[in-house]
Amino acid sequence: MTGGYGGTTVVRDLDLRVGSGESLAVLGASGSGKTTVLRMIAGLHPVSAGRILVDGRRVDPLPAQHRGIGLVPQQGALFPHLTVARNVGFGLVPVDPVARWRSRAERAARVREVLELVGLEDRADDRPSRLSGGQQQRVALARALAPGSGLILLDEPFSALDAALRGRVRAEVSALLAESGATSVLVTHDRAEALATADRVAVLIDGRLAQVDTPERLYNHPVSREVAQLAGEVVLLPATADGEVAHTIIGTVPLDTPAHGVGTVLWRPESLSVRRVGPEGHGVCTGVEFVGASTLIRMWFDGTDQSFAVPVSGGEVFEVGARVEVTPLRPAVFHPGASAPG
Repeated sequence: MTGGYGGTTVVRDLDLRVGSGESLAVLGASGSGKTTVLRMIAGLHPVSAGRILVDGRRVDPLPAQHRGIGLVPQQGALFPHLTVARNVGFGLVPVDPVARWRSRAERAARVREVLELVGLEDRADDRPSRLSGGQQQRVALARALAPGSGLILLDEPFSALDAALRGRVRAEVSALLAESGATSVLVTHDRAEALATADRVAVLIDGRLAQVDTPERLYNHPVSREVAQLAGEVVLLPATADGEVAHTIIGTVPLDTPAHGVGTVLWRPESLSVRRVGPEGHGVCTGVEFVGASTLIRMWFDGTDQSFAVPVSGGEVFEVGARVEVTPLRPAVFHPGASAPG
């Protein structure tokens, strides 16, 4: 699938399959094309090449209202002058001769059903302004589910919520989607959101699909440095691979897969251990930052411009200027080619 807007191609050669009942997150930086992907599926942007199929039915030639796809936009986009029940029932007005919800009684029953699913049956007569941000997002989800859509698209639906509320609402929405049996596609720039909610994560970089994998494999075995950095904090060091090990500025380290040649090794910061040592230490502590459950020890290495932070949860005290030694707790991932700067 290829597409864009204003004569500009934004998404190129995208080949993506989502299983029935699966939750897929599309993760990417601003401008990567993730929202364009969602809008092409929804029918809000044209597809210049390729096809979109839902349950084996080709939908890309159809207008958005005939695709049978539910959309949860940013901030819910509820009608402030309508009650919760009327917001949810808005999409149930028949739009063609084969619409499922023909009678007023059928539509009312369906509204009650989805409001019970999202736990808001007692707020049916309220206006959106009387609901919390999390409740408004549940109403938006109920509205998307109401027509019986097998596919639900979510466009960064938690971005407007404060940090304390975001995690709880995210978990609630994920549970509701699983309970409904719907297939869902979430687009987000928030890596924690993608890893926490999805069965699989698709990473977009410059409009192209870079990796599609489970959250665990994406985090621990990224296919490139760019994917690694999108999926979480990462430590990158230049290295020369020699079979099952690589030679780096912190010494010879094991690799998770045998490799040869010049490239870069990477770990997640929690896969490294740091301790104070004498003058022989290969790094120096440049900062200490308490972050609650752990303390981040920032350091740089002699003879390079390499610096990074490693979390420490023990009781050892570090001081700026102390010599330190870093030890891997697990084998590194090696990527051949141009090494990391340094």
